[in-house]
Amino acid sequence: MKNGRKLKLNEKIIILLEQGTQLGLSIKLSCQHAGISTASYHAWMNRGEKEQEKDTIFSRFYNKIKKA
Repeated sequence: MKNGRKLKLNEKIIILLEQGTQLGLSIKLSCQHAGISTASYHAWMNRGEKEQEKDTIFSRFYNKIKKA
């Protein structure tokens, strides 16, 4: 059993951030739209970039935002 906090990143958050990016919103406004902090956004993007070789929620998030 894993210990720690439940991960806030989920498909709904990814979609909201992807929509904000596609609309041309700044990272700050996209994060507000999705209900997360910019610190979380940057942490998830960094983790997703590092996990490109794996199929994780972070790598999928990173790829979707980069394509948006």
